[in-house]
Amino acid sequence: MEISFDKVYEEQYDKMYKLAYRLMANKEEAEDVLQEAFLHAYSAYPKFQNKSQISTWLYRIVVNCSYKNMKRIKRLPVYDIASGQNMTKDEFFEKLKYYEPVEDEVMINSMREQCLQLFLKCMPSKQRTAFTLKVLLNLSCGDVAKIMDISVGAVKTNVYRARLRLEENMEDKCSYINPDSPCNCKNWVAYAIQNNRMNMISSFPLDKEIDYNKIFEKEMNFLSKIVLLYEKYPERMPFHTFVENIKNLISNKSLKVLS
Repeated sequence: MEISFDKVYEEQYDKMYKLAYRLMANKEEAEDVLQEAFLHAYSAYPKFQNKSQISTWLYRIVVNCSYKNMKRIKRLPVYDIASGQNMTKDEFFEKLKYYEPVEDEVMINSMREQCLQLFLKCMPSKQRTAFTLKVLLNLSCGDVAKIMDISVGAVKTNVYRARLRLEENMEDKCSYINPDSPCNCKNWVAYAIQNNRMNMISSFPLDKEIDYNKIFEKEMNFLSKIVLLYEKYPERMPFHTFVENIKNLISNKSLKVLS
């Protein structure tokens, strides 16, 4: 018996949101991508012939919709912040230590999430996509290759380079990766508050709590720490609300994909 498209999309909605959010590094842009992907998939669904898993097919549509608007940054903002104060990165981090740490967990979690997204935005689009699919969503290299339309060897290469880029950016900065590193979310929150830079802190709630003490309680390799850090996502729009929004957009003819 053929499953309705709405049911198929609802079953995959959570995973596709996670993919779109990590690729776009922005909650609103991720929702836009999912709306566009929904319409593309809806129109193509009658021709879907089960030659691949439905999830692989939908992931590929989400990736293609994301590629057009993925943004990359050449370097982390801390370099520009330090430069604006006529400091080196190391001098700025030394100054950051003297800000009284803020203990507000909501703000700390939001700051952490902001930083995690910035680390991904430093990657080229193919590296970010391969890393998100293979490492963060735990798909096989074969499935990632089908989704990205590249070889398994290219998947492995992109994941390897993405990991190296993350290590390069995080090892000497993020205290969750290296406790001796100078970058601490609590100090960053204090800096944002005292310097009227609250735009640095995301304003949305996250979907679950994670015990980050696990990182320090036992030996974990770099990749295990990364997977744990990236387990949390912004709370997503309920699926029924998502569908209602699409219906409204269609009726108002306000989706670019319809023009």
